[in-house]
Amino acid sequence: MYAVAVCEDQKDTREEAAALCSEVLTDLDIEHRIAVFSSAEELETQLLSGERFDLLCLDILMDGKSGMELAKNCA
Repeated sequence: MYAVAVCEDQKDTREEAAALCSEVLTDLDIEHRIAVFSSAEELETQLLSGERFDLLCLDILMDGKSGMELAKNCA
């Protein structure tokens, strides 16, 4: 199962990104699940609790850190 996290504060953009990811993975016949987050804090909570994703789609800043810095700190 391929796990994708989409983190975006704007609802329409978040839903569009999740739908696009799902469409691509479905077309490739890849079993997947997509989790959506409206804030970096929500995503961080999941990552720190042990949740793992194969792909992070991020457009976030948290405490001055980029999404990539957040992902590295939670790995």
